[in-house]
Amino acid sequence: MLFNMSEQEWDDVMDVHLKGTFSVVQPASRIFKEQGGGRIVTLAQYPACMVMVDRQIMAQPKMLSPV
Repeated sequence: MLFNMSEQEWDDVMDVHLKGTFSVVQPASRIFKEQGGGRIVTLAQYPACMVMVDRQIMAQPKMLSPV
């Protein structure tokens, strides 16, 4: 649960969900720019769409994802 999380645990969750997406999308977008186009599709799991008490830690970074 969020109230029991340390800042390091929060950072770890954010690293997996946001930096993971960034790490894949950024290089792909560079290739697409060189090619003149392309498509990137990112998917969110169900917890990103609704609040589930036992899964709130997963939902937060997915809702914040810029892609």
